[in-house]
Amino acid sequence: LLPVDTLVSHPTGRLEVGTPEQPLAADMTARIVFTDDGPIDRQWDPTLLSRGAILHGSTVMHGADTTHRATVATFPRAGDQPVDLSAAPIGWRVGDEFVITGTNGATSDERRTITAIDGTRISLDRPLDLDHVPPAVDLDLYVANLTRNIDITSENDAIDRRGHMMVMHTLDAHLHGVRFSDMGRTDKSTELDDWEFEDIEPGAVGWSGEANALGGTNVRGRYTLHFHRGGADPSLTPATVTNSVVTGDPGWAFTNHSGHVDFEH
Repeated sequence: LLPVDTLVSHPTGRLEVGTPEQPLAADMTARIVFTDDGPIDRQWDPTLLSRGAILHGSTVMHGADTTHRATVATFPRAGDQPVDLSAAPIGWRVGDEFVITGTNGATSDERRTITAIDGTRISLDRPLDLDHVPPAVDLDLYVANLTRNIDITSENDAIDRRGHMMVMHTLDAHLHGVRFSDMGRTDKSTELDDWEFEDIEPGAVGWSGEANALGGTNVRGRYTLHFHRGGADPSLTPATVTNSVVTGDPGWAFTNHSGHVDFEH
């Protein structure tokens, strides 16, 4: 467990939590928790960049292998307590949280906790409330595991008090098997209130550089995981994010700004 307000790595530094050669063991959990001691002090941090990880150097995180999602063998119905998968998942454990795809609109996903695993049968902490039946027989239905044994989270889930992670001007970042929960301060459900750009018109390709500071707390660029201008040349070795998950994000979860980054699973 690493409780920290702001974590900064130098371009010659390295943040390591497990490696491909020696992943974090499945029976262990590593947590980075961005602490909360009140609102960020804008006297010394006017752009609200702190309370997060600002990573200029090498970043390697490699958790235990986990089946990121599985199809069901039979479509679950309201009242079902176990769920039968098409194949036994790798790395799923009692206590893991997972989500069952909703088939009745955007709010019909259901999240449950695993209480027992018997091969392909997954027992839930409570029965399902809804049917989960696709509109056509040739469509699959997915169950996704939301738990990883590397967990990066915020002490306070209030949006303006959360942590964020930014990989700055480098592609030397490789994250596998990481969960980001209740991270990110850029709320895309409301208007940004950091800067006002009065002279930018739709379709414009140039900008004078003039802007008005609004001083709000909903600032751009404070996403859960943000790759910031690492270089977009496709001949470069890409940064990678694999078998990882974001929950509870208020805006953009995985964000790539002018970088060569591969996101898989």
